[in-house]
Amino acid sequence: MLVSLVLLVGIGIIILYTEHDRIVNVALEKLNKQFHGELVIETTSISLFKHFPSVGVALHGATLYPDKTKTSTPIFKVEKLYVGVSIPDLINKKYNVRRVSLHNGVVNLVKEANGDFNILEAFNVYPDTTDASAASEDSTYLNIDLEKVSFKGLNLSYYDTASGQRYRANIADLQSHFEADSAGMSIILDSNMELDWTSPKDTTLFRHKKFTIDVDANYDFKESLLHIPSGSLKLDEATFAITGSANIAKESVLDLRVQGRQTRSYTG
Repeated sequence: MLVSLVLLVGIGIIILYTEHDRIVNVALEKLNKQFHGELVIETTSISLFKHFPSVGVALHGATLYPDKTKTSTPIFKVEKLYVGVSIPDLINKKYNVRRVSLHNGVVNLVKEANGDFNILEAFNVYPDTTDASAASEDSTYLNIDLEKVSFKGLNLSYYDTASGQRYRANIADLQSHFEADSAGMSIILDSNMELDWTSPKDTTLFRHKKFTIDVDANYDFKESLLHIPSGSLKLDEATFAITGSANIAKESVLDLRVQGRQTRSYTG
């Protein structure tokens, strides 16, 4: 039994090293057919042992478009998109994504007036237009069950069309860890970035502010409530403790307490 298992893993490793470009491109083609958006890549490479038994698949020159026309502003365009999946899953065309890392590029996030986010809409699955026999023959599927997300060397923009507010961050390093169950998700966030905040009424509130954040949080799926029991942030040379909650609904409600040299409360 052990010999068979070792042999199977060995064969899988050989296949991945020699055929990873073909495997990834075939999988990408099939998965793109399911999404409203379109993910385009230039080349691929793999790392088998860095996070074993997960295998790291690096998609070089990765661009995500919001739709199939590929004429709109990309949601992201990065030098490398790293995705962590297990070896057996990759061979069996079952992609349980545990790790995602984006390196060196731009990310453009937009929240529409109706509450939709462009990146979530891009990954929305099309209704099944294939016949039953074709669907049964193709067992390829994607399941995103993230345990870790990291950004390095990214320029991130977030635009809220309803309020007109725009946030920009030059992210040197951001690390986030997740643990989820049926009720909610725990989140650990640690980042180092430079932050801009502009709006139609005030275009000079934040400009090139050094910003670091270290937060432990919990998200309740049913209530759409983000609870922050403890956290800290640093804006230039000012350091603050942060606690509270945020209702992540179509009309966001914040109840945060920020304490530094003097106590400040914000409710909105």
